[in-house]
Amino acid sequence: MTLQDTLDMLKKRKTHLDKIIAKLIYEAKVKKTSNDKLGALFCLKRKKLYESEIEKVNDHCRTLELQITTQQFEKCKKNEIAHEKIVFDIFSNKQKNKN
Repeated sequence: MTLQDTLDMLKKRKTHLDKIIAKLIYEAKVKKTSNDKLGALFCLKRKKLYESEIEKVNDHCRTLELQITTQQFEKCKKNEIAHEKIVFDIFSNKQKNKN
């Protein structure tokens, strides 16, 4: 599993948690209108729990995005070094041929 796959999975998890939170809000409103204040309060507490879970997922996503960016930077840097070596070899061969 690559970093990008993990990032996609975490984004799907966040979407799923958002849907659960929306359901809990709706459920809390229904329970409040039916005078079940305790049930509504429990729904809101679970909502808060899921919101903290979303924050954790967001933190993991930021970390993975940073790792992906770092990997891409390193790959570009390796390519740049390889190109510089090729150019250096070409110029050094030209200098040898002149002498």
